[in-house]
Amino acid sequence: MEARPPYLFGSLDPADPDLTVISDMDTDTVEVTVRGRWNQRLGMKTYTSLRKCLAGHPTALIVDVQQMDDFSAASATMWLAANRAAGAMQPPVQLVLCVPPATALAGKLARLGASRFFAVVAAPAQARTAIAARALLADRMQLSQLPPEPLSACAARDLVGQACGAWNMPGLLYRGRSVMSELACNAAEHARTHMVVTVWRLATGLRLSVRDGDPRLPYLRDAAPAIAGEHPKELGQGLRIVDAAATAWGAMPTHNGKVVWATLRDKHRAPLQR
Repeated sequence: MEARPPYLFGSLDPADPDLTVISDMDTDTVEVTVRGRWNQRLGMKTYTSLRKCLAGHPTALIVDVQQMDDFSAASATMWLAANRAAGAMQPPVQLVLCVPPATALAGKLARLGASRFFAVVAAPAQARTAIAARALLADRMQLSQLPPEPLSACAARDLVGQACGAWNMPGLLYRGRSVMSELACNAAEHARTHMVVTVWRLATGLRLSVRDGDPRLPYLRDAAPAIAGEHPKELGQGLRIVDAAATAWGAMPTHNGKVVWATLRDKHRAPLQR
């Protein structure tokens, strides 16, 4: 795995000075920190980053703007739009915005009645408390501390099989096992740390994730010419299987490594009622 800025859909540059994104897979929460003066450039970067975060369909999204300068409160419409997008997902994603009190942005959000639609708090610690108070129990299956070896990929595939059987999603069994196998194999081969594999039930499909202890984010390599007798993954093309089979996929930093995720949709399945 080479270290270079990722460009795959859903991945974010960990070296970006304006935006920091951290995924907490224990609580299925993504935290976004926005810094600097709010202007059109920062607005576009934030919009793109939020879309990528929502593509991973977390349970909750914390946006921290304590280090952002928005003296005219021009960003207010962005947070309202982000909440609409998060709320439209099935199941809905909970949005919590961290805004310092006694600022122009806090005042405008209050006038717009934003707190009727999403939580507005002063600091990330309060945001985490708000999420814990309102969180629904997520449907998930997980295997922890899998060693970086081929048998772990087998265990990860079996976990997808168990999930598809328990949640009556036979249409995603083949694709899900294939995608999870590639994610686990990549973690074993490149990160070489213990991993945590998780299968989450979404309204019309699955989200698969593999968390490891290597902070380097993967990227989709250019296609390489086939060489007789070599498996495509040996040429570094394993993620192309994920790219072809998944509805969306990407990678995010965690507090002690990274998580690579993929979502799979079953178009013939009725939305899950919650």
